[in-house]
Amino acid sequence: QGQIQQVVVTFIDITERKQIENDIQRTRNFLQTLLDHLPIAIFVKDARPAHFGQFRFFNRASERLFGLTAAQVIGKTDYDFFPAEQAEHFTRKDREVMERGTVEDIPEEVIDSHSLGRRWLHTVKAPIYDQQQPQYLLGISEDITDRKQTEAALKLSQTKFEALVTNMPGMVYRYFPHTPSQTHRFTFVSPHAYELLELSPETILANADNFINLIHPEDLSAFLVSVSCAVEHFLPWYWEGRIVTPSGQLKWIQGSSQ
Repeated sequence: QGQIQQVVVTFIDITERKQIENDIQRTRNFLQTLLDHLPIAIFVKDARPAHFGQFRFFNRASERLFGLTAAQVIGKTDYDFFPAEQAEHFTRKDREVMERGTVEDIPEEVIDSHSLGRRWLHTVKAPIYDQQQPQYLLGISEDITDRKQTEAALKLSQTKFEALVTNMPGMVYRYFPHTPSQTHRFTFVSPHAYELLELSPETILANADNFINLIHPEDLSAFLVSVSCAVEHFLPWYWEGRIVTPSGQLKWIQGSSQ
């Protein structure tokens, strides 16, 4: 008459399933701890059409680099945190990776970090599929800003150096003497070399012997010994000797370095 009289209850042994679940959880915890202690940013985005671009994982290095916490990021996309132009660039790259199904190595890309300002990144993106269906996109980013700044500073320094020595009289050069592992070679020669030696900088850079062969035979040994000694013992270098130019002109020249 519509009243419950009995309840039939069944019990099944789920010990194995619980053990598997516990093992999975321990593995997840281990991986989370491992990834959180890596010094590079690692993140995972959803690649399924309905949720494309939503963050699913964000390690601590990502938090430090981007200036955002995992709690802020999970479930959201690049458009929620970055300027529209950058977000569009990131999303376009993500779609290209998933469409090609291959790992993409991006040597340099710029982001505006919420905590560190503008940064240069080296990023690798890899697609993750399940039964040939797109599931996730794995991203690994390394902050290369310090390297880029160093490269820029070195380039500026080199530019200033070349501008300075280009206008100096005589010949300014950077030279590596003969050693057991390499031959004589020049890495820089100023334009005024031609006025002194009747050789273009390109000729000397192409083959150091083009310069060495100009040195008078009686002065060659002293030149080679003095240069090698200065380099080996980090000493200032000074040398006077004769050269014979390609036109046959005999000149006395003086060389020195600090």
